Amino acid sequence: MRSRSTIERYLLAIARGESASISGLLPLLSEAVLYAPVVTFENLGDSKGTSKIRVATFVSGRRTVVPVFTSEESFLDWSDGRHQCFSVAGGDLALTLPRDTWIVVNPGTLHALELSPDDVRTMSEFPPEPLHEDAEGTDDIEWSDAPGQAGVPAFDEDPEDGLEFPAELFATATEQDETLPLADAQSETDQEALLEELTQVLRRYPEVQEAYFQENSSEQAVLGLLSVELEPERRFLLIDQIAELSREYYGAAGAIEVYDDLELQSSHSWELFNAITPFYVRERTGSPLRLEKERVPKRGGKKRATFFGGLGRTLFGTKRTDD
Repeated sequence: MRSRSTIERYLLAIARGESASISGLLPLLSEAVLYAPVVTFENLGDSKGTSKIRVATFVSGRRTVVPVFTSEESFLDWSDGRHQCFSVAGGDLALTLPRDTWIVVNPGTLHALELSPDDVRTMSEFPPEPLHEDAEGTDDIEWSDAPGQAGVPAFDEDPEDGLEFPAELFATATEQDETLPLADAQSETDQEALLEELTQVLRRYPEVQEAYFQENSSEQAVLGLLSVELEPERRFLLIDQIAELSREYYGAAGAIEVYDDLELQSSHSWELFNAITPFYVRERTGSPLRLEKERVPKRGGKKRATFFGGLGRTLFGTKRTDD
C-alpha cells in the first residue's frame, strides 16, 4: 500500500492547479487503503440477528457521491459520530460502484478532490492488492458480496433514503473557510505564534538557510528546511524540538511533517514549497533556492559540483526523498 504522505503530496499539487498530477494520483488511490462510510441494517433473512452493511452514498446536487478518506482520523473528524466506516483498497471500492458515481477524497478539507465517474473507472482498472484479513471492525458483520469482489460491502442503491448529504460537508476550501467553526481550526494568531517559536528554534542552527511552512489542515502541516551540512546529531536535536512544537500546537509529534532534503538536486519535495515564501531566511546575500550547484573558483580551474548527503530515515514524522 502506498504512503499516505505521497497521496497528500499529490492532493496538494492538484489543489494548486497542477491538474496533470491527477494521472499520478489515481494509481496511488487504487492501491491505498481508503475509509468509506457505511450504513448498517439488520439481516431480516437470518434468524441469528446478524447485520449487513452497505457503502453509504449521498446526494450532492444531481450527483450520487461516495466520500472516502485517506485516514481513519480524517473520517472521524468529518463524520462526527453520524456514520461508521470500513477500510478497503481504493481500486476494490471503485470496482463495485455503479456507473455515474462520483468519489470525493477527504471532503471538507482544504485539499478535497472530486473524482469523476471516468476517474473512478480508471481507479478500478489498476491491478488490486489483497486486503488484510484481520481488518478492524469486521467482527459479527456479514459482508455482502459485490459482483466479482467478495468481501466488499454492497453499494447503497437508494442514496436518497434519509441520507441526503449536508452540503457544507462537501464544501470547497473557499466555502469551508466561511463555515468552519473557529474552535475546529488553528487561528491566525496561533499560527503566527508557532512560526515565531519555529524561528527561535531555527536561529540556533546556522546550518538552516531557509524554512517554509504550509498548513494542510487544522491537524497537519508541512515544514520545508533548506540546510547546509547539518550533522546527524544536530539534525536529531532539531527534529526533536520541532516535534515538541508539533505536540504543543497540533497534539501529535508527527503532525508537522518535516522535509529537510531541499538542498538535494534529486529532491522531489520542492513541489510542496515552490509557491511559498519562506517564513525564515538566515541573514545573507542571495537565496540558497537560487544558488547554482556548480561554482567557478575565483582563480581559474575547473568547475566543481557541490552535493549534500542525507540520512534517508524517518524521525518523528519527517520524510526524506533522496531517491
